[in-house]
Amino acid sequence: MQQKSLAILASLQDWELDQPLELTPTAHPIATTKREAIDWNIKHTMYHCGQLGLIKRVVDQRHDFGLRLDSDT
Repeated sequence: MQQKSLAILASLQDWELDQPLELTPTAHPIATTKREAIDWNIKHTMYHCGQLGLIKRVVDQRHDFGLRLDSDT
């Protein structure tokens, strides 16, 4: 999905990103242009990544992202 999204973005001209979104039965909750929709999508995804991280911390343990803490040395 990421590769397909990047390929589509690479095919767009800069001016196309500032065009209004195409009309759909359900309007986008935030964005009015393609650029705003892409920006919102990235932020929305990161929001959910944060939620998953918090749930993992509560259910299992802190995710360390492969980093070493000073106390680990």
